[in-house]
Amino acid sequence: ANAPEVVRKYFSFGAGPRAAQALVMGAKALAMMRGETRPTAQDVRDLVSPVMRHRVVLNFLGAADAVSVDEMLAELVASVPAPDGWTPPIAARPGLWTRLVAALKR
Repeated sequence: ANAPEVVRKYFSFGAGPRAAQALVMGAKALAMMRGETRPTAQDVRDLVSPVMRHRVVLNFLGAADAVSVDEMLAELVASVPAPDGWTPPIAARPGLWTRLVAALKR
């Protein structure tokens, strides 16, 4: 009932818990590839489409209006504000993560 309009209008089925897990793990990997010690909300936003594109199902109206899943996911992401100062739980234990990123930079 409190889902954004694009979800109520065009999606028949949404992504499940494994999609959330994939977003978190992907954001951590993306942050590491970028040389960061922790993922940001932008890392998560960058992965929404690749992670969820095959996990959501458009309803009949979405198919009839020929909407793109990627466009709908982009609109959904734009409707969700990023939390200020968000840090993932891994930031509480930066020792191993920081050493891993430093080792990969060598």
